Amino acid sequence: MKNLKTTYSKTHFFLQTLSCIALTVATMTANSRCAYIFHNPKKPDSLQQLKKF
Repeated sequence: MKNLKTTYSKTHFFLQTLSCIALTVATMTANSRCAYIFHNPKKPDSLQQLKKF
């Protein structure tokens, strides 16, 4: 039982960290432009909500 709790807490911590990184990357992507002139794909509306300006 103790082994199961430590495994669950490690998995929970990993998933929290992964979701935090994903949100950070999505926010950075929403606030930046593409480096190429002709490649600017349509972004989803949910990503537009993360814009700072």
